[in-house]
Amino acid sequence: MTTIKPANVKTYPQLQELAQHLCEKDNHVDGILVLCPRNHDNQFFLTTYAPEKIQGIDVEAFGGSLLGVLKTAEDLVLSESGFETGDTRTIIYEFNSLIFVIYSVRGENLQDVYLVLLNATEADLGAFNANRNQVRAQMEVAIKGLMKQGMNI
Repeated sequence: MTTIKPANVKTYPQLQELAQHLCEKDNHVDGILVLCPRNHDNQFFLTTYAPEKIQGIDVEAFGGSLLGVLKTAEDLVLSESGFETGDTRTIIYEFNSLIFVIYSVRGENLQDVYLVLLNATEADLGAFNANRNQVRAQMEVAIKGLMKQGMNI
């Protein structure tokens, strides 16, 4: 089993590059965050990609909003090894000019890494909903691939 430990964001350029590639495609996912919890009060970002579309957000307040969701959410969609890309049982949250969804990617050691997909509310919510599961699937494959390679995330 791989132990997930907080690490420097720069250690995982493949996640950063994939996040950037997925956000630059015309799929209405405007930003991607990957968090590894030390505990529920102290999240550690493994990678983030937030282009200019969503700059200007109060990062500390948004981080607090994410922590609030993670502390209370028992309804996050968990991705087991055979996750279904068509599964949309997810609550959409809103923060200022952003909407976001959070998925829990479960490692073999039952440690969760959180995948957050962001969308600017000026964008097409229908297109975001139509495309987010494909983005989610690609990011989860990459995250789980790192776990299987024995990398500590």
